[in-house]
Order: sequence, then structure tokens, then C-alpha cells
Amino acid sequence: MLQCETCQQFFHEDCIIGAPGPLLFGDRFLRFRCAVCTQGEEEYERQNMSWMTIVHLVIYNLMRRQGIEATKIKDRDHKFFRWKEDVCAFIEDHWHYLAPDKQRKAYIFYFEFCALIIFTRSFSNIFQSGFEKFHQSG
Repeated sequence: MLQCETCQQFFHEDCIIGAPGPLLFGDRFLRFRCAVCTQGEEEYERQNMSWMTIVHLVIYNLMRRQGIEATKIKDRDHKFFRWKEDVCAFIEDHWHYLAPDKQRKAYIFYFEFCALIIFTRSFSNIFQSGFEKFHQSG
């Protein structure tokens, strides 16, 4: 659901005309103004998101897609997503939704190269590498 930033009314995704694509769970970085408030067409504006925010949003949606609830994961019952096959693939599939103002080719290489290093350093206390379990990197 999207909330109009002017009148604060909530709108179901199916009731919105011209949405920028299927809405992602937990996405609070899309500004929306309804047709009543604009006295015309609905307005959408993607707020600039850091790579860290994009990764958070992607992992949350991957979890939702697989029916994983963070509150039900026990300490020893870890769930894993592969970096390139899951996270990067999701970003590529939803590129125009997540980063509509950025050139895809210029940023994908940068993202794949740099974001894994940033991600690993920033989240090493939250996420666990699956290397020990799967004997594969990534």
C-alpha cells in the first residue's frame, strides 16, 4: 500500500493507476501523491536510496518471497541467500523500480564489486557467511 504524502490516505496497489511497477514490501522510499491531491494524475518520486538501503529492502523482499519471518529464525536455524544469484539478480530485475535515475550498466559493475565489500564489513555482526555450510563463496 502507498500513502499519499498530502492527504495521508492509504491506497492499495491494485487501485493505483500508473504505479512504477509491483510495489516491494517495506518500501518507504517512494513518494506518492494521489490524483485528488494533485487534481490530475498521480505523482511518484523515488527517493534516493543508499546501496545499504537497497540491500536491506532486497533481503527483506527475498525473505517475504520465501515466507521467512525474521522473528521465527532461531539462532542455529540460519537462512541464506547467495549474493550474486539472489541479491544482485533481484536488483537487476527491479533496477528501474529501485534506481530509476541511474544508468544501469555503469552502476551494476560498481555495485557487484564494491557493495559486497561494504556489505560484508557493515553487516558482519548481523549476517553470517554460508561458506562453512555450503563450501562455496558468495
